[in-house]
Amino acid sequence: MPFVTRDQLLSSYDYVIVGAGPSGCVLANRLSGSGHHSVLLIEAGGVDERWELHMPGACGELWADPRLTWRLLTPPQPHTGKCHGPIQGRMVGGSAQFNTLGWIRGSPHAYQRWTKAGVEGWSYEECMPYFKRVEGCTFKADKYVRGSAGPMKISRREDLQGTVDQLFIDSVKQMGFPFIPDINIKGGEGAFWQEAMIHNGTRVSPADAYLYPALQRENLHVLINTKVNKILIENGCATGVLTQSVSDGGLLDIPATREVIICGGTLLSPRLLLLSGIGDAGQLESLGIPVSRNLPGVGRNLQAHFIVPVVYHTKPQFGGYAKYGALDAKAQANREWFLTRTGPHSFFVNAGTKLRTENSQDEGDLPNIKMQFVSRAFVPADPTNEDKWTHTNLEAPLCSLAVTTERVYSRGSVTLQDANPDTNPLVDPQIMGDDRDVANAVQGVKLAREIFSQSSLQEATESEFLPGASVASNEPDLSEYCRTMAKLHHLFTGTCKMGSYADMDAVTDRWGRVWGVGGLRVADSSIAPEILDSPLTAMCMMIAEKISDNIIAENTK
Repeated sequence: MPFVTRDQLLSSYDYVIVGAGPSGCVLANRLSGSGHHSVLLIEAGGVDERWELHMPGACGELWADPRLTWRLLTPPQPHTGKCHGPIQGRMVGGSAQFNTLGWIRGSPHAYQRWTKAGVEGWSYEECMPYFKRVEGCTFKADKYVRGSAGPMKISRREDLQGTVDQLFIDSVKQMGFPFIPDINIKGGEGAFWQEAMIHNGTRVSPADAYLYPALQRENLHVLINTKVNKILIENGCATGVLTQSVSDGGLLDIPATREVIICGGTLLSPRLLLLSGIGDAGQLESLGIPVSRNLPGVGRNLQAHFIVPVVYHTKPQFGGYAKYGALDAKAQANREWFLTRTGPHSFFVNAGTKLRTENSQDEGDLPNIKMQFVSRAFVPADPTNEDKWTHTNLEAPLCSLAVTTERVYSRGSVTLQDANPDTNPLVDPQIMGDDRDVANAVQGVKLAREIFSQSSLQEATESEFLPGASVASNEPDLSEYCRTMAKLHHLFTGTCKMGSYADMDAVTDRWGRVWGVGGLRVADSSIAPEILDSPLTAMCMMIAEKISDNIIAENTK
């Protein structure tokens, strides 16, 4: 009886986990593994089995679906001139059910920034055993560094000779950069085949890998379509949660005898803390929320990756749907995937590169630009509306480089608009609010243009679609282009950051325990003090594995 109704709930649970995204799925599995502790996983969304969630090439098709995502919207961003729509999954599996599938741990130097921020125990070397525990690499990899027996199947395509993806790799090499055989072993500059959460042509989500295999356990319950409005706190300790049914609005207190663990993600975990009276006392009092713990750092330090597109017209024979001809190409690609789990919809991003620019001295002379190569279109139908971005354009074959910076210098915030738990938080990432982000993006676009100018990619491409011939490669023109075309990459960290008690912006200690509140943890991307130079699913699952070990050890003393 894993999925339960309110009538089937126990009178209390040892552990209550809020949010069934990547971290929540890992924790539900690990904390219920001994069979000795009762675990309840609560998710505001439901379980969705539509086929697009399993087809890798359809990853962007559902981003605007209000049934699967929280409908968040930033205020107008002063440095980009538009509002942005952060995408956060609202379903079992979270955003990993429909993200772009990339599996990159992050560079060792990115984790060094965590330790420099005063967070002990989170160096890359100390995190590596947990990455290995998660990974089930389906390709030949160094067994001392990579995992092969973990539940999360990871694949990498290398059978792309003669494709535009291979020509991209060749173009980066033509510029004098090396090929990196395994981006999760060796960092530095170069081109690489991107690893993905795909097995036999089908998406693998954390729910598939961790949650569903554990559902036969009698001590694990999952309550879906239920929001958590508040953490219940008595005498400085979390004692449970106040929940609300999405279907009928009914309220119910659910006690937790050991811990409440928040896994709502960078944008929603601070919201729940604030609604529970944990945050900046002045802000809480202004909204009429009783203060349980004055922690000014809750919701601060928001870091958000953005991307800037560089797009070229592709010669017809190299287009993503070229082998089908022009007639109903997308339908034919869907059909091939349904029948064989192959074809252009069995993957999304195959290749990428990390490079240094003239600004890399600010990064310790390390790569400061990352690009993902997409062998189909990545273009805005309407640059002012992020719901109208698309990944496919069948009228004109296109290929794209999504340019992003390795590090984000701009800092934003997540705050409450009012004390109503039904009101979405105010997410203000301040995209490109720091001039260093703009400068790095400009250099990245220049490098992307240089990659497309190499003879290898010239074999497959025609004219530049974006930025286009009207945008010169000078600082003013490219700065304006980057600000206008910047799009959220939907990768966020920092709003409940780990840190020492002396750090006024720290929300948790190094094990995710909320400062000054007993029995309460945060265990998701929000506790990362600095954003990584990579997609974040691998990081989130590693964090959950590492913190689950600490929870289990503490409760067996």
